[in-house]
Amino acid sequence: MTPVSSSRRIRRRRVADEDRKRASRACTRCKARKSKCIETASGICQRCLQGSHTCSFVTQRSNLDESSAGLGPSSSPGPLADVPDNIQTSRRNLCSDSDAPENFMWPRFLSRLRTAFYLEPNSSPAEREIAGLEARSSRATASHQSAEALRLQAATESLPPRAVAIFLSKLSIQHGTDCFFYFDQPSFLAEVEEFYNDLSSPLRRDPSFLCLLLSVLALGAHWSPRARPSALSRSLPAPPDDPGRVFCGHARILMADTMDIVSMYSVKAAFVLGIYLMPSSAVGASYLYMGLALRKALALGLHHESEEPDIDSHEREMRRRLWWAIYSLERTLTIKLNRPRSISQDVITAHLPQRRATDALQSFDNLDHQVANARFVKIIDTLIEPATWSSNSQPPLQDFEVSLKAWKRSLPPLLRLPNVEPRSPYYRAVFHLYLNYYFAWIAIGKTSVVSKIRSHLRSAASSIPEPQSTEDDDVTRQFRSCGIAAKKMLNILEDASNSGNMAPSSFTDFQGCSIATIIVVLTGILERDSAYEARIAFGLRCLRRMADLHMAGRMAVRFMEALISIAEEARAKVRPFGPAQFDASVNQEASEYLLWTDWLNRTAETSGTERNRSNTARQSSRAHSETAQTVGDANDPSPMWKEAAALLQLRNPSTPNRTLAVEDTALSTSAAGPPEESPFDLGLDTDFPPTTFAENHMQLMGLTGMDMLDFTFDI
Repeated sequence: MTPVSSSRRIRRRRVADEDRKRASRACTRCKARKSKCIETASGICQRCLQGSHTCSFVTQRSNLDESSAGLGPSSSPGPLADVPDNIQTSRRNLCSDSDAPENFMWPRFLSRLRTAFYLEPNSSPAEREIAGLEARSSRATASHQSAEALRLQAATESLPPRAVAIFLSKLSIQHGTDCFFYFDQPSFLAEVEEFYNDLSSPLRRDPSFLCLLLSVLALGAHWSPRARPSALSRSLPAPPDDPGRVFCGHARILMADTMDIVSMYSVKAAFVLGIYLMPSSAVGASYLYMGLALRKALALGLHHESEEPDIDSHEREMRRRLWWAIYSLERTLTIKLNRPRSISQDVITAHLPQRRATDALQSFDNLDHQVANARFVKIIDTLIEPATWSSNSQPPLQDFEVSLKAWKRSLPPLLRLPNVEPRSPYYRAVFHLYLNYYFAWIAIGKTSVVSKIRSHLRSAASSIPEPQSTEDDDVTRQFRSCGIAAKKMLNILEDASNSGNMAPSSFTDFQGCSIATIIVVLTGILERDSAYEARIAFGLRCLRRMADLHMAGRMAVRFMEALISIAEEARAKVRPFGPAQFDASVNQEASEYLLWTDWLNRTAETSGTERNRSNTARQSSRAHSETAQTVGDANDPSPMWKEAAALLQLRNPSTPNRTLAVEDTALSTSAAGPPEESPFDLGLDTDFPPTTFAENHMQLMGLTGMDMLDFTFDI
């Protein structure tokens, strides 16, 4: 090789980025795998963005490039020195978007071909059409990337200061974790610190992590009223109804950008967002996000016990805990909403969570609660089959009795509700374990409740005595077991309410109270004890306290009042046929006395009204009214005027009723004792059009538990 040719090659000009056939640079991950690296506007390449990998670009320039960069264009002419300047300029300006290395190559190829043939830069119509198509495609890709970057930037700007984010994250961990697992708590808090302190952190460009962070902040804001200082309660303004709404809105927007991204961050984001939306939209958005989290977990293989050598023991345990948390809550939600199961547990090979030494670092260590909840869900998944709920076939009573009672006996002492201090942060987690335990008894025996009630009502309507059933009959045993479970559920709900552990916006609390009250009302058609009225009063009072945060809850209270009206009407038809047969706690003499006081109260009220109209002695009229009211409260404590009005409103939600006062009073959940009940009039007739009522029908059925109860009334 001659010195001249060697000198000419060394001094060759560096190829400009826009003229390269390959990308100007590649990230370390793509470079190591020799993969095509396409950098996006966010600064992360497409491969790392899809896999949620750390993406870093390291610019490495060889000595040859550095030496050639120092040489100006006036140095010794290169091989293209004889090309006219205008052709070189046009060739360089053909593709000026250096940030889009994925540009289509045909226009540049045609331009180079014209240059090689020493032709003018004016292109033919066909070349201009191809160039136009490429330009439009490039602009569409760039606009898509810029729109995603704008959404990412808007979500980042909506974040609170670092101290507030840490505070809400800790609230979410302490109050919102319950029996589940979201993430390794120290690792997540460290990632939040990195996100705020390091502006160059890849987490700031990861929409999956940002979506998870926003979901956690929304959940923490949801529980922020429990952290309200009692000393400042009067001076501080009342928080809005849904303080986490701003975070939830941006999280749902980013969820669309992460829909096709399958990573641990995206799984956790969908899971936490579904939990946050459960109180307001359990049937709709929450159910969908739970399903999305489950399917992303399946795509990652979390349901299988991982044997990959590159996954360490800590990461393997985190995968187990996340899987069982998602599966347990999703399966419980499908049962409570009467939906089919999403996955059979026969295909699950992941082990149950196991304790590790690092659990001592968790600020909310609920591993025992996670394991107990997972074991419980495995039991009810096999006992409760939606396909058989509406059929006449009943599962053997002995099977679920043995399984459920064995699960309860296996609970460690720290997970027994009487042993938990009401002020303990773990009280609600144990409380929900017991709530779901009694819920299982109701879910399995609910069919017997309706069948037994209808059998008695049929006999009463036809005046034909019903065949006597024994106490050992399966239907009778399940009827009584269901009623006992409902009473015990209301008892623990009352204990939680008295200790300040009821959450006004908890779906589990609201639906549990609603289902228990429904069962007590229905079983009360046939059998009542002395505490029946007190239980119903507490159930309604509790539902009213929790109902003012969302529309479906308010409609559910109206629904419950209408149900009580129907039950009282049914009981009135049953009692004349055989009060001693259906009311074990009231004998014949007491039943006759109740009929006497019923008539006396109606007569007294009628005579009192007539005396008021005739303007007789007011003093005697007032005394008589007070006496009649006292007798009425003592002997007929549940007048059905409000319930009948509620039933009428539910049947005709669009009928205007201007005589009803629109009064929406929020009841405080921190009251020491039950306050005097004020009329609970939500003004449904004037506030909500028929379309709103129809849209909330599914939410109403899911929130009250009627979807789960799935009563069939076929003749």
